[in-house]
Amino acid sequence: MTSFVPIDHFTKTTLTAIPPDEKPNYNSLKIIHQELNANAMTIPSALGGGHYGHLALVLQPITYNDLPNTIPWENPEHPGPAPDHGKQLLEAVPDTFTKALKNELYGYAQVTVSALLEHLDTKYGKVDADDLVDNIKRMDANWSPDQPIEDLFNQVKDAQKFQPTMILLQIKWQYAQPSQT
Repeated sequence: MTSFVPIDHFTKTTLTAIPPDEKPNYNSLKIIHQELNANAMTIPSALGGGHYGHLALVLQPITYNDLPNTIPWENPEHPGPAPDHGKQLLEAVPDTFTKALKNELYGYAQVTVSALLEHLDTKYGKVDADDLVDNIKRMDANWSPDQPIEDLFNQVKDAQKFQPTMILLQIKWQYAQPSQT
């Protein structure tokens, strides 16, 4: 029987939920990724170079291996208590959007967190025209001299990171998949 690391040790004990009447999208999945990543990093581990805790459990190997000071993560034979990231993720995302991975007999017991995230990202996390319009609106939002200048710099920086990050992730996913030849 697997024991779990208590959720109250995590930075975010409850992930930001996607409302049941909404489809996941790039922005809602980005928040969930950030929260899961922060939670995974709170669990110390010497694996993977020892700098990022259990971050490798919630990232694709190609993304994790691109981080500085990492070595490829090897799952130990007897890992000890497991972080319950999967439970958090399944509570945050309506079942409708993960059900394709659910087994009729044992539910999500054999589905990894990274497999759930890959499914959600591939199916619902693509940037569409509305996302691009929203990004431009955020970049063009009014700024007042009463606000710190850093707010304006961050606003522009966040908008600039938006599209290149998604293109890079989509290219990485494409090359990480086995060829179908």
